Amino acid sequence: MIASSVANYAVLSAAAYLTKVTGADAPRMIILMNIVITLIGVGLALIVKHGGRSTRTSAASGVES
Repeated sequence: MIASSVANYAVLSAAAYLTKVTGADAPRMIILMNIVITLIGVGLALIVKHGGRSTRTSAASGVES
């Protein structure tokens, strides 16, 4: 819950900074920031999913031996 609160604060602060710096282009930049964050999250989820498979496969191999 703390990590969620910190992440929420960080994203809102970054959006405010983008608005201050980019002015009229802020909505486009904020959407691009959200896309990048989403792609990073999907990439990390795939890494975790792939890591879970190799661990389960190794554990299953060890049980069969």
